[in-house]
Amino acid sequence: MDIKKNPIPNEIWSWIKYRLTRAGYPTWPSLAAKHNYSVSAFTLVKNYAFPNVEKIIAETIGMTPQNLFPDRYTADGRPIGRTYPREIRLTERKKIRNEKDESRVNNKRRAKNDR
Repeated sequence: MDIKKNPIPNEIWSWIKYRLTRAGYPTWPSLAAKHNYSVSAFTLVKNYAFPNVEKIIAETIGMTPQNLFPDRYTADGRPIGRTYPREIRLTERKKIRNEKDESRVNNKRRAKNDR
């Protein structure tokens, strides 16, 4: 999966942090702890699209994620980069994992038979 960097300008990032401080969350750890996320998830959102964390930040500030991060959402409000349903992504991931597991089992069988 190709992850594209999509940084937020420093002026907007500073404004977001200011609004979070005014809302009672002066640091990322305080906001992360409230929502059971890691601190790095909140720091990564500056450069990478992370819809769940974007929603938390936007709701804390009193906005929608589409208004706060307009270049990361389509006109109908869906996050950019999610072009197919989650079930398909998981199915593809399971298929790749199963292929790897089968090759490991086959290698073990060959090694056992070679003895």
